[in-house]
Amino acid sequence: MLPEKILVMRLRYVLLFSIIGIALAIVIGQMIGIGVQATATVTIITSSIIAGKYRSKFEEMERGKRV
Repeated sequence: MLPEKILVMRLRYVLLFSIIGIALAIVIGQMIGIGVQATATVTIITSSIIAGKYRSKFEEMERGKRV
């Protein structure tokens, strides 16, 4: 389950922060020398957060709530 702060955040901001986080992981990873591992890790984490947000919205829709 995702933290309440992420659940109430609008999806466009979650997507924006994900893109920024992945871009930062690319830059910092290249500077440190572990570019692929850092980028892959951040991508997996952010995609899990995005998937969790979608799952929570679909659960609300299945229950008949207005989304």
